Amino acid sequence: FFFSSRRRHTRLQGDWSSDVCSSDLDLDGDGYEDLVVSSANGTGTYGSHSVIYGPITGDLSLSSVTDVINVNSGSGSGYVGAIVQDTDGDGIDDYLIGENGGFIRYSYAYLLPGPITGTNTVASAVTLSAGYGSRRGGYYFGNSVSDGGDIDGDGYGDFIVGAPWGDYGCTSFEESGYTDYHCGNAFVFYGPVTASLAVDTYGSDAVLVGTRGTTDLSLNEQIGIAVSGAGDLDGDG
Repeated sequence: FFFSSRRRHTRLQGDWSSDVCSSDLDLDGDGYEDLVVSSANGTGTYGSHSVIYGPITGDLSLSSVTDVINVNSGSGSGYVGAIVQDTDGDGIDDYLIGENGGFIRYSYAYLLPGPITGTNTVASAVTLSAGYGSRRGGYYFGNSVSDGGDIDGDGYGDFIVGAPWGDYGCTSFEESGYTDYHCGNAFVFYGPVTASLAVDTYGSDAVLVGTRGTTDLSLNEQIGIAVSGAGDLDGDG
């Protein structure tokens, strides 16, 4: 596939599953924007993320990239990622990975501080976990992740994690003899986030909650199936 940045065009060669890209921020603080390309079938058991530092010119094979994050633990698909604005105040942007465990397994989001060099795993990351069947997200937590900019204006970067089948704050309904919820959630976390936490217990700084007035699963709003920071839309700083 091709990566295009302003007037420079680069061909990145990898396997067919290299399908999620994140760019526009600076993971090593050198003033150049960087790129991360993730793969479901890379060197990690559940996903791998290849870090390509700018400036990027000419064609590049992902097999030659030496700065990599492997998702070897957890229980789901760990190939969703996003470079996020500096969450810890060290002047260097950070990297966020979502690992969606689906309905029957735990799900995770991993926050790794920049710069990222050499071969890394998520074992050293700040880990946000959500248990399956929990009222705090659980279902498909980490399906999407995004930089949130500085939502609370405190100078630290914030980020968003989507859980499109989450049930926090949802209205209950009866289905096949049991109580169900699923309306979808998007969880907002304000930086700094420096310690691992269980979302089931501690929640997040803000939650966007979907609505649902029917037992028809196809009409689940699936809030959080995709998330993105939008910048300052009203110009209030």
